[in-house]
Amino acid sequence: MIASRGLFNASFMSMVTFLPLMLVQVWELSLTAAGMVVAAASLGWSAGSWIQGRTEGDVNTRVRLVANGAAVLTCATIAIALATATHSPVWAFVIAVAAAGLAMGTGSTTLSVLVLDLSRPSDHGRASAALQLSDVLGSVLGIGAATAIFGALLARGGTFAYVVIEVLLAAIAAVAVGAGRRCRPADETDALGDPSENLSVR
Repeated sequence: MIASRGLFNASFMSMVTFLPLMLVQVWELSLTAAGMVVAAASLGWSAGSWIQGRTEGDVNTRVRLVANGAAVLTCATIAIALATATHSPVWAFVIAVAAAGLAMGTGSTTLSVLVLDLSRPSDHGRASAALQLSDVLGSVLGIGAATAIFGALLARGGTFAYVVIEVLLAAIAAVAVGAGRRCRPADETDALGDPSENLSVR
């Protein structure tokens, strides 16, 4: 679960870091317009959080939310890469970014619930700290690696560097799909048991 959270943030935060730069430099949008495109992610995130907050079910239901959220994030990042490569209209980026935000709202937010459900009350502080550390490390490592790649490919000009970064970020999100499916108790019957019990996680 901690690894899944880091993968979510590495993919999404890196994508929204480079997207405004690309929209300003290549699409020649104003800073305000580029910011409005990225703001679509916050609307999607809010909708995703609303959905997961009203989803009822056992641990397996929330595990599916995480895996499905990672899958949507993968598809949304691929869509951004395709829109970049084909010089699509700006509205294509708005839709893809909103979908990426929706994925974060359903998948990443659900991980907070799962971590607390599948850990003993005495471990809640440590588990929450691990989530926060994973958030920061995922974002920093993802953005740092994307920046290094961008610098190495910048001489190629055009959108090549952006497309490469977006494809790699989509691959990171795809890894989160597999990691998300493992966010469950080792004993499936424990999923409906007392969350205060010590539940080992695969």
